[in-house]
Amino acid sequence: EYFRLSGWGPPITNPAFDMKVFALLVSLFLLWGFRGQAQTGANPFSLEITDWNHASLIYEGRHTYIMTDTSVQVFTTPIFSRQMQLLYAQKISPFTQSIIDLSNLNVEALDTFYFNQCIMPTSGEEYTVTFKNATSNKSIMLHHYYLKQIDSIIVLFNDNLPEAFKIKYLTNTTRQDCALSKK
Repeated sequence: EYFRLSGWGPPITNPAFDMKVFALLVSLFLLWGFRGQAQTGANPFSLEITDWNHASLIYEGRHTYIMTDTSVQVFTTPIFSRQMQLLYAQKISPFTQSIIDLSNLNVEALDTFYFNQCIMPTSGEEYTVTFKNATSNKSIMLHHYYLKQIDSIIVLFNDNLPEAFKIKYLTNTTRQDCALSKK
């Protein structure tokens, strides 16, 4: 009274036990295969956001936020220094949805400079956003200028920062419809 699996291997004397082991092994193999297909992490990228305010630059310096597909860091740079001081660093999972979304950014259609004519050139918030991945390398400078696409990027970035280090960006109510007067 022997049972064979399609004629392979030695005869099985306890078919119920051996079938359970076989079913378990097949299930584990299938789960492992689907796991590799289901989880595709972020593509390698680098996103750097620098912000500073003209009025508080002397006291607060410049803040630089750097994110890759595996880490996030926050730095401050005093006004007369080139040395960045690390304030926060954390490894992040490339499988986090916000990281995957950031890794797939397409900023090529954006201009490289936005200027709010309602704010004097020596006032307001300054932002520089630099994004690099396999197909893109773009820097965007904003002088106290609200741009919905940048707001979306900052929201995703902030998803990976504790409250104390979140980037403070302008709102969509920021006035920027002023025109230069021609005298």
